[in-house]
Amino acid sequence: MRFAAVVLLSCCGGEVKHVVHENDGLLCLEGAQSIIGPRPVELIAGDSLAIQISWDTKLCSGCTSDLTTSCTATVDGDRIIVESLAEWDREDSGLWSGWCSDNCNYPSTTCDTPPLFADDYILSHGEGTLAFTVPGTVDPACL
Repeated sequence: MRFAAVVLLSCCGGEVKHVVHENDGLLCLEGAQSIIGPRPVELIAGDSLAIQISWDTKLCSGCTSDLTTSCTATVDGDRIIVESLAEWDREDSGLWSGWCSDNCNYPSTTCDTPPLFADDYILSHGEGTLAFTVPGTVDPACL
């Protein structure tokens, strides 16, 4: 009985850590992600560019809270600057930190550019860049 109490105390109620991901994560143009991997995206002059950012950290409701995500895409001449943010609180419960619950998801967010004119563009997000021409095809459409 005493041993079980010690195990329960060591597995529950751990330290809460605030996790921040800024300008990282996988950026894909909308329509680029598929089960078999990224696919090309057609770009049309006058259309907005739909952008999705996703992070490969699995968040489960039993040990994460206060998830906030955001994305902005601004155009400055031929440059498209994408900024993203994902942050949450995660309970590190020591011995059993790998178990939280079955209700798990991966964080993601979306944003759109203003309509793009026919031109050459360089999209940047964190350390990555993607060059493309409108109208045209972007392949690969993720960075």
